[in-house]
Amino acid sequence: MKENWYALLIASQRPVGVEQAFRIMNGDSIGRKKKYSKFTQDDIECMESLKSEGYTYRQIGKVYGISRDAVRSRINRRKQVQS
Repeated sequence: MKENWYALLIASQRPVGVEQAFRIMNGDSIGRKKKYSKFTQDDIECMESLKSEGYTYRQIGKVYGISRDAVRSRINRRKQVQS
């Protein structure tokens, strides 16, 4: 049942359909392919919400097509700016 909620969250935060969201959860990456692409604040908020839902940095990185360290640094940087 949790998988359905996770897929719904991904589909609501990313420009993907529900079927694509399930593929993402199974390890397929549909993330950004361009080098040096920038993420919007909405993207980083989505990363934070996925992390709070229990996703690992690696799983979130697969969704966005970046490394787990890149996800961690973006989330931490946003937290520092908010403080």
